[in-house]
Amino acid sequence: MAPQAIPFRVFSPERKGRRHRAHQIRPHPRPRGHHRKQDSATTTLTSWVKTLKQIIVGLLIHAYAQAGRRADALHLLEKLRRRKLTGYVPAAALILAYLGLGEYDQAFLWLEEAYKELSNILQFLKVHPFFDPVRDDPRFKDLLRRIGLPE
Repeated sequence: MAPQAIPFRVFSPERKGRRHRAHQIRPHPRPRGHHRKQDSATTTLTSWVKTLKQIIVGLLIHAYAQAGRRADALHLLEKLRRRKLTGYVPAAALILAYLGLGEYDQAFLWLEEAYKELSNILQFLKVHPFFDPVRDDPRFKDLLRRIGLPE
């Protein structure tokens, strides 16, 4: 490590009987004019958090619909649809929303999208209770077959 990069401490006593305050002095870490760029890990994490937020909105729509608050569920669904026009909304969010609302044809359209984008929600098809209302549908059985899960 270069000697100019080694931080050193300067202790300055305040008053008698009080703790000393430590100040750390070190050279500027970057040359002037250098702007911090987001690294790929930060970008990936930010993207993941945005996706997770949208899936949580899908879960909330499902919960509102199941609790009898259909108007609230439809209001949030409309916001999710508008967001879909300007950016990425994971298929899982819309699947959860439509399953909760009982709109199974729409749910199957988004299950097909999830299949195309290799969504992680597909790993829960056999076990998650959200999919109970559509388990007997031939489209569901066909999707399980295509994924490679036994019926």
